[in-house]
Amino acid sequence: MQNKMGKFIKEHRMSLFVVVCAIIMLVGLSYAWLQLTLWGEKELTLRAGTLELNLDDSMSEGITMVDVVPISDEEGLESSGYTFTLENTGTIDSGYEIYLDDLDISDVDVRMKDSFVKYQLIKEDEAVGYDLLSTVGENPNRLLDKGVIGPNEKYVYTLRLWIASSATNEVMGTVFKGQLRVETMQTSPRVGSVSKVLFKESNLGDKGSIDTSDEEQTFITGEDPNNYIWYSGKLWRAVSKDTSDDSVKLITQWNMGTIPYNAEGNSAFSGSFVEEWLNDTSVDGFLGNLREPEKFLKMDSLWNATMNSSITPSKPSQTTMVTTTVGLLNAYEHKMTHQALKLGESYLNNGLQWGLITPFNNAAIRQVSIYGNFDTNPPKRLAGIRPVINLKKSVEIVAGDGSVHSPYRLKRDDDTPSTGTPLNTRYSGEYIRYGVGENNLYRIVSHENGNIKIASAEPLKNNNSFIKKKYSTENAKVLYNPEDPAYELAYFLNHDFLNPSNGFLTNEQIGMITNAKWYLGQVGYGMHYKLGKYTDETGHMLLNKQVDAKVGLLRIGELLSGQIQRYARIDGPYSTGLTVGYWVLSSYDSSWKWYIPSYGHANGSSVTASIDGSFGVRPSLNLKSTIKIASGDGTKQNPFTIYES
Repeated sequence: MQNKMGKFIKEHRMSLFVVVCAIIMLVGLSYAWLQLTLWGEKELTLRAGTLELNLDDSMSEGITMVDVVPISDEEGLESSGYTFTLENTGTIDSGYEIYLDDLDISDVDVRMKDSFVKYQLIKEDEAVGYDLLSTVGENPNRLLDKGVIGPNEKYVYTLRLWIASSATNEVMGTVFKGQLRVETMQTSPRVGSVSKVLFKESNLGDKGSIDTSDEEQTFITGEDPNNYIWYSGKLWRAVSKDTSDDSVKLITQWNMGTIPYNAEGNSAFSGSFVEEWLNDTSVDGFLGNLREPEKFLKMDSLWNATMNSSITPSKPSQTTMVTTTVGLLNAYEHKMTHQALKLGESYLNNGLQWGLITPFNNAAIRQVSIYGNFDTNPPKRLAGIRPVINLKKSVEIVAGDGSVHSPYRLKRDDDTPSTGTPLNTRYSGEYIRYGVGENNLYRIVSHENGNIKIASAEPLKNNNSFIKKKYSTENAKVLYNPEDPAYELAYFLNHDFLNPSNGFLTNEQIGMITNAKWYLGQVGYGMHYKLGKYTDETGHMLLNKQVDAKVGLLRIGELLSGQIQRYARIDGPYSTGLTVGYWVLSSYDSSWKWYIPSYGHANGSSVTASIDGSFGVRPSLNLKSTIKIASGDGTKQNPFTIYES
């Protein structure tokens, strides 16, 4: 709810109570019989000016369970539940919040602890809550769900309550008695379903517009529209809306990884290394590190990967269609976002090179150059990857204005963890305040081997200039040995970098690091990204070629192994100076290593590159599983602060 609506809410905020009494008693010396009764008034309507919210439970006769005992979750989830309907019969959007409040109990009764009560809340056949009641706040702030409901929209909910099988003897003789409360308020035009908010032209600002010329996809166009979204630790841009189901297509603002697109001579997206990486649900893949994708994403999205070699691609036929959760933009979609602009002036031009889903021919993929123009690349080359997803119609925006400094936040991804939340429960890409001075920002990479793997948000700096190092001083030294000074980079990271007097980390921060294994696989042109860590492409057996160290580097194919700043300026063929090429751990061959150039792809280099040809240093390390969050929400604007418990 926006601050500017505060006066309205103060004057018009109303509460709607539907009695839902759950009377649960346990008597005797062990678990005894329980009785649970739920009921409600048939229809209640709330009005505030032109705003109406109708709560109608006429489709439910309530439920009565007799002889109830603590039960398993499987049994609780199969119970019939209590069904009610929220309906907006007014003419404006309505924000709402659903609470479960305590009702008074008699003086002789003892109230049951919330930690003994399990609940599930279903909205339109999708679970929006399922946990112990103690996890949703304390009375009177037990928030079960919140959202926005548009005019003439109706949501059907089902609430299930049961006694958790983990309840102890302390539950005996206690009573739970509660009621549903629905609070409503008029909403800001920037709060509501993603499709409604993003495709309202007035919300895009003066540098964005809407293109409806395609009947199947509505596109956002312009130089810099307010279409930024923060989801699962990553910054995204909204691109288009599918008119058949109101799902919204998003692309990451920056390159999230760098891997060979596919084997040499095979430009097909289906079955490619890129498709596998995007949809890999393990610790090594992109999809496996997104927050609750089944709640946010169309898991069966359809992608048009039809070959197109035209200079200005028209809408492709549906010759090659691929069904998967995560994909890439095709060349036509990229073109449509520019409208009357030059390619380089579009919001999709991030100043880096990145690959598209569209093959140019059987031996080349299409890509976007640093200036936003179409280019080509052999599939064996290591391409910068900007993943693309489709948000479900049901996903809602609850905060933000869509600008880069205040990106839209999505419902159920807008949480600020409470103090004491373990850091290992958080998501890849989220920011951490860690390090000292100009090097004090890191990001979660993944959760590997039970620890929290992090990497510096950008390569290390000294007085605002990037620090550069050789990988090693001898051509034969292509592995990683933190105890051999000839391995200049490894030695620096595990000695100078860990010395508090050098100003990179404090003693307390160094104490948070745990030793870890670093995998030294070789990933050549046209080779599978998993070979950087595993013996083969199945990912079932780890490499023997590994080293123990406190500080290492990212691998080829690892999450966040891309560039997260603009290399090429929008106004001309010059570098912004915001990026630098940096070393990664994977070998190119027996004498060269990979590095991620300033412009976003990957190149090989001699390990003994001269100082002018040396590359940046982006440390990666593993924090102990005991690290917890003290404050922050994980965004770049408000990173987590952490402590060791």
